[in-house]
Amino acid sequence: IVAWVKLPPGRKKPQWHTLPHELSKEKVWLRYVKADEFLSLRFGDQTNYLVLDIDAGSSYHPHHPEYGCDGLWQVQSALSLIGLNYPVGVWSSVSDGVHLYYFLSEQISSDLLALTVSCWLHHRKFTLKNSILELRPNVRSSKDALFQGHRLPMQHGSSLLDVGSTKLENFLAEADFSAAKNDLAQLKRAAAW
Repeated sequence: IVAWVKLPPGRKKPQWHTLPHELSKEKVWLRYVKADEFLSLRFGDQTNYLVLDIDAGSSYHPHHPEYGCDGLWQVQSALSLIGLNYPVGVWSSVSDGVHLYYFLSEQISSDLLALTVSCWLHHRKFTLKNSILELRPNVRSSKDALFQGHRLPMQHGSSLLDVGSTKLENFLAEADFSAAKNDLAQLKRAAAW
C-alpha cells in the first residue's frame, strides 16, 4: 500500500494520503522521481527487510548532544546478536532523521519479524516509541490493522549515512550486501525464542 504527501512549505508536518488502490511499479517510479512529493510504503504479510526510524533528538540519533553515535551503535550491536549484522543507514530527509534498513535474503512473515525484533529490543531495554525509535514493520494491534508506513529511501533530501551518496543504485548495492550479511537462520532461531 502506497501513501504520498506533497512537501509542505517550511518544516510543517505533512499530511499523508493513502492511495485506495495498488500502483504499478511504473507509476510508483513516476511519483518517486518527483521532487515535490514523498512516497511511503506499508508492509504486506511478507517482507524481506525491516526499518528502524530514529528521529533527530532521540538518544539513539548519531547527532545526540550527550550520546553521539553511542546510542546508534548500541542498537546495531543488540540487533547483531539476533543475526541482523549489516544495516544500510540513510539520512531519511531534510528532517535529519535516520533510517536503518536491514535486508534479508528471503521473505518472512512481517508479523513474526516485527514481534521478534520488538521483543528483542524491549528485552535489551531499548525504548520503542514514536519519535524515539520506531520499528517497521510494527507490531499490529490485530491482523486486520494496517502496518504503519515508512518513507521510501533516497528521495528528496535523503542520502546514505556513511558516504553521503544520493544515488539510488548505491543504496541498492548496499541493500544486496546487507541481505547477504544478515543471518536469516539466526534471526529465525531468535523468533523461536
